Amino acid sequence: MKNDLLSIRSDILFNDLFNENEMDTIEWTVMQILDCKYEDIHGNVTVCNTKLDRKNIKEKNKYVDLLVLYKNDYILIELNNNFNGYYLRNLLYAFNIALGQVQKGEGYEKYRGIEPTIILVNLNWYKEKVNKENISGKREQFLHKPDDFVEESENNYILKIININLDYYAKLSHNKINRKDKLWKLLTINDKRDLDLMVKNENMLIKYQNKLTNLSSNMEYREYIMNSEIEKVLEEDRKYRDGLVDGRYEGKKEMVINLWENGVAVDIISKSSGLTITEIQSIIDNK
Repeated sequence: MKNDLLSIRSDILFNDLFNENEMDTIEWTVMQILDCKYEDIHGNVTVCNTKLDRKNIKEKNKYVDLLVLYKNDYILIELNNNFNGYYLRNLLYAFNIALGQVQKGEGYEKYRGIEPTIILVNLNWYKEKVNKENISGKREQFLHKPDDFVEESENNYILKIININLDYYAKLSHNKINRKDKLWKLLTINDKRDLDLMVKNENMLIKYQNKLTNLSSNMEYREYIMNSEIEKVLEEDRKYRDGLVDGRYEGKKEMVINLWENGVAVDIISKSSGLTITEIQSIIDNK
């Protein structure tokens, strides 16, 4: 059955899979981003946002900060789950660290005073109305060290920004993904068979596979994820309609499509939107 796994588009699921209790997943992720070997970073990765393991199911965080000791230097990887490419707040946060601002929060105390190189990874999902075909799958940008005597290169930077169009990778078959892009494809998989094929030769992803499968089969958890997505989309719909003179139905159409594409059942969409099941089915059929 297609779409039998929950989508990583959900911030809650994203943070339940990438936290300090899932170090196999975390270290595999770091290996992909740095394109390095296991022995180069094993035991040298710290998850700075220790509240990501939510004791209260209503706690929501949208990012993961990973501090890595790699080749005797510190690298801070900021991993963000974004929508429509809006990451200004993430960028400002990264710049503050690059400029030597003291990090705050649990998990940083041991590393105060260091000057890490920063890698800002923006995992972007886009709405249907955005022309995603004009957005590259991956784009990298660099802020180099301000030293006239040091030649600029990909390995000599203060801040590296990696923008990922996850909708692009969702369309690619797993066997057409090169080694450096496996992480981006993994985040888009919502089918068990595809996940099995991806994990087949990746032992470090077995725990990720098991946890995603178990959470996806937990009906209570699944319902909570879906309800949270409904709340988020309804809020976007309200903001959208507030800026329109005569666009209520158009706003609801967009909301219906967003919810349906995130796996929300038609009857639940009907209760949330006030539209009939027939109207909703018509919108889906003609999207």
